[in-house]
Amino acid sequence: MTKRILAECNLKAATSACLTFHTDISSADNDCAARGEIPLSEALDTCVGLGGKIMCGNMYSALGKYDAPPTTQGRANAVAALKRVARRAADMGVTLGLEVLNRYETNLLNTAEQAMEFLAEVDEANVKVHLDSYHMNIEERSLRQAVLTCGDKLGYVHVGESHRGQLGTGNVDFVQLFWGLAEINYTGACGKIARCWRWARRTTSSRG
Repeated sequence: MTKRILAECNLKAATSACLTFHTDISSADNDCAARGEIPLSEALDTCVGLGGKIMCGNMYSALGKYDAPPTTQGRANAVAALKRVARRAADMGVTLGLEVLNRYETNLLNTAEQAMEFLAEVDEANVKVHLDSYHMNIEERSLRQAVLTCGDKLGYVHVGESHRGQLGTGNVDFVQLFWGLAEINYTGACGKIARCWRWARRTTSSRG
């Protein structure tokens, strides 16, 4: 039904996938890494079922704070798993967007430069970088330069304020972000992370 409604409204679906520490494909534990391919495959099926052509998110590691840097074996496991997932996605006409997250949510890809190095290892044409201005604001020296670093490998953009609230009320330099996007002639999708207004109101009230 969702696919039909989206089509009727001339909208296109983009989905997001993430992993837990029990299904972390960047784990040095081969059994754990293998478990992670199952939810990624299921998420890919969901994306296609919605008529989506791009699946984003931190599908390369667990979503959470790690207590140690990534290991060589863990990184190799993530690369190998994503190559397999990417090839299946390509057969289904889907692009994967690896979301670059801040250091408190992953230990693998925190900057655009790290993402580009990882993409080179995965080496699949349908694997792109997914940048999010919320995370970029924490980790990047320049939002513009991060976009330029990705160039034509940038496949998806999330526009989020530093506090995940209304754009323009935080400290994200959106001029730098969109300047970079214009320079690389970015024509891909750009999504906004929305925060529930009731939650926002409760947060504001508690601070008062």
